[in-house]
Amino acid sequence: MEVHVDSIGGLSHRQYRYRKGISTIDGLDGTEIKWSKSLRYLGVQIDKKLNFKEHIHAVVVKAQTTVAKLARVMPNIGSPRQEKRILLNEVVHDSILYAAPIWAKALEVKKEKQKLLSVQRRSALRFVSA
Repeated sequence: MEVHVDSIGGLSHRQYRYRKGISTIDGLDGTEIKWSKSLRYLGVQIDKKLNFKEHIHAVVVKAQTTVAKLARVMPNIGSPRQEKRILLNEVVHDSILYAAPIWAKALEVKKEKQKLLSVQRRSALRFVSA
């Protein structure tokens, strides 16, 4: 079994201070594990406070780029069939809602909820009125 060192990160539950220039810890077989503010596990960004702000930010950026790329597929003249519109909108919607039961509590913060609603609104407007 191989371990990809680039995908391993250390996440401390305490405030970690960089003392004497130490920003890594020794792992197995002499590999170094870097400390980070958040780590990605099964597609979800987990931060030390478990508020999932990093994950929501990453999801918003990913959904915005997906909307922009899929908007290029939509024709400007004439209207695409309803099935195509629904399919393209669902691609964005599913990427936003991946692992939602895990990070749903983060949407209690109005600012985080507004970020996701903004992307959903833009994708719905783009694919409905294309």
